[in-house]
Amino acid sequence: MQGSWNGGKAHYRCRYPSAYGLANRVDHPRSVYVREDAVLPRLDAWFARLFDPANLDATVAALTATDGDDTAPAEIERCRRTLANCEQRLAR
Repeated sequence: MQGSWNGGKAHYRCRYPSAYGLANRVDHPRSVYVREDAVLPRLDAWFARLFDPANLDATVAALTATDGDDTAPAEIERCRRTLANCEQRLAR
């Protein structure tokens, strides 16, 4: 996916070479455009739910479970402080 402008609006464009689709027996249009304003509100809402303080422990647990890394509690706390700092700066 790459950003592009189409009709004066921001879009994400997926260009799928037809030769690749044919070689892999995948039926895919040559180009697909998705308007950014159609994607961002849902994406923002999803991220807001994931990183809401009420869900943060579950989100961190899910993220750390995916890579098999046993992140030290000190590292997790450092990340929480960094996130809190970013939230304060965004609020300003």
